[in-house]
Amino acid sequence: KRALTILLALVPLVACDADPEPEAIPDATDATDAADAADADTATPMVISPPYCVVDEVAIDALWQAMSPRQRIGQHLMVGVNASGDGVSALGTLLLTDYAAGAVFLGPGGGINVDDALGTAGLIHAAQTLAVDTTGVPLFVSLDQEGGANSAFNSVTGGTDTLGNMPIGATGDPNVALEQYRIMGQEIRALGFNMDFGPVLDTLTSTRNGNLNTRP
Repeated sequence: KRALTILLALVPLVACDADPEPEAIPDATDATDAADAADADTATPMVISPPYCVVDEVAIDALWQAMSPRQRIGQHLMVGVNASGDGVSALGTLLLTDYAAGAVFLGPGGGINVDDALGTAGLIHAAQTLAVDTTGVPLFVSLDQEGGANSAFNSVTGGTDTLGNMPIGATGDPNVALEQYRIMGQEIRALGFNMDFGPVLDTLTSTRNGNLNTRP
């Protein structure tokens, strides 16, 4: 039930119209630094956004009670899905209906189409429709969008090429990092993704480790 509560609390982030006032939280101060502590009362507050939506525990409990044990288990599963024509493949449909999977992963070649962003968006819509018709709960839809060489959505698949972590770090400019991930976030959200396995934090200890490339 806890997993379902988290799912319902997070997924509506693209659907809520409410815009609650942000909550001001004071900056942390170093207790060992008397000067900083003395200035704590005048520090500029750091604004942290509250949850996107109010969690409706009654609605969540109703959905949970309506599910079979098999469907409740399925909500903990993330499965890969591919396209078939304009919809979800037969295997993907089985996983989303008979097994009630609660999350999907899309990768290049079968889920994220080459030079066809609309096709990818259509697949996500079809998968979400199957999930909601089965359990009433929308899916987590994920991809591996790290930036740079490890980006599932790029110029080949209909998106924008971006820098990897190494070149971003080499600039020493936080604004460059913000802009790169703003572009990626806007594009994958427009397609219907609501979960990204990125950015990553790796340590390159040997130049012979070609797998990391520019990912660190």
